[in-house]
Amino acid sequence: MEIAIIDDCGMDRFLTRNAILQDYPRASVVEYATPDDALAAARDGELASLVLLDLRLGGTSGLDVALRLLALGEFDIVLHSDHLEPKHRARAEKLPNVLACLEKTADGRSVRQFLASAEPCGVSPRAA
Repeated sequence: MEIAIIDDCGMDRFLTRNAILQDYPRASVVEYATPDDALAAARDGELASLVLLDLRLGGTSGLDVALRLLALGEFDIVLHSDHLEPKHRARAEKLPNVLACLEKTADGRSVRQFLASAEPCGVSPRAA
């Protein structure tokens, strides 16, 4: 399983990565601190197909980054934020390939629950 984390907060990237690796120890998790780095990877064909995308990235909206990513290729996107509002969910639901909008949790519970229920790429936690 390959997952990209796009989040401008280093601690959130660290916690999310560790939460994923608890259940998927062989997962390939690549972190991007800026949308520009992730978009460059997407243009080069190096971005994982499953993207965990922070909703607030400094001065950029995660929803806008999602649109830019989708213009570059096929990505499954999970938005996650500690500032998730109903208007964000409503807009996200209109975007193709947005699989979920998750609240960030310090223990990564929401991401872990999503991955367990979705089993991306047909990989279960025990097999990854």
